[in-house]
Amino acid sequence: MLFRKSQTIVHFSVESFSSAISFSYITWQNSSGPTAFNVHMSKVTFQHCTLEHVNFQFTGLNTNLLIQNTAVSHCSSQSTEIPLFFMQILYNYSTSIFIQNSTFSYNKSPIIYAMQFQEIFMEDTLFLKNGKDISSLPLLTVSGSSVVLKNSIFNHTLGTSIEVKNVKNFKASKVVFLSNNGSIGSCLVVKRHSNVSLVDTIFKQNTNPVVFVKDNDGINILLKTCSFGCIQSREGINLPFLKASSGSNITATNCSIAKSCSVHCNNGELVKSNLYCEKCQPGSFSYDETNNILSDSCRSCPEGTYTSSTGSTNCSLCGEGTYAPKSG
Repeated sequence: MLFRKSQTIVHFSVESFSSAISFSYITWQNSSGPTAFNVHMSKVTFQHCTLEHVNFQFTGLNTNLLIQNTAVSHCSSQSTEIPLFFMQILYNYSTSIFIQNSTFSYNKSPIIYAMQFQEIFMEDTLFLKNGKDISSLPLLTVSGSSVVLKNSIFNHTLGTSIEVKNVKNFKASKVVFLSNNGSIGSCLVVKRHSNVSLVDTIFKQNTNPVVFVKDNDGINILLKTCSFGCIQSREGINLPFLKASSGSNITATNCSIAKSCSVHCNNGELVKSNLYCEKCQPGSFSYDETNNILSDSCRSCPEGTYTSSTGSTNCSLCGEGTYAPKSG
């Protein structure tokens, strides 16, 4: 099924099973009624298309999706909680999502929810001023897939830009996160058993921790040659760029931090790689009267004192009949 040559469509819906559907140079515009796609075991292509001011909902099961040179703007689904593209794979079906040279702007609903895809590839794509408010669902939610994201921009997102969970490999390179504002993590939220690699990625003028690790079970994050701008609270204190529980494996190499962006941590913590805070280990502590920790190390407990828990702000005297012969 092929639609092409500069057609303008106001209202259009598709239900398809095991088909190949291609849209080329098609415009959906100013639709008050729903534009709905319900496709199973199909291949759907949008090339040089425009969706503008449309009530849009694409639901795909075991379906391949290709979006190239396409603009999606001022669109919403039937609810701001439902993504424009809801994609799911069952029974180990081999499918992929490919997005290139496209723009998603001023959309109130989340853009994509993708579950169990073999591969998701996005390149040269702009996400501009999407989301309803800072508590909005993530623009992109990916679960159980492998993701490659290249040369793309997330600008002025309300809510988290990307959430990944149970993702074997999430690889982002030459991506810019600029002025995003989320209530949890403005750029990336990582959950459960995920491997994340961020290379040559720029974080600038975002709020909250730019990367938030929500579950520390099997989380590995690599930051390489990334650039970070300041994240400030209302009091003007620089907040950590990453927020993660102990147990997450975080590696940062050759990252650059703006000179004025020394991270401040809380009592009981230390500054790690000038990016995030980590709790002091048993036998050590940190404390500052203003609760602003700038040091990259914790202080060892003096002789005759101890602490057996992580995140301690002081050390206790040894109990009667016991003694700590050395510090730490």
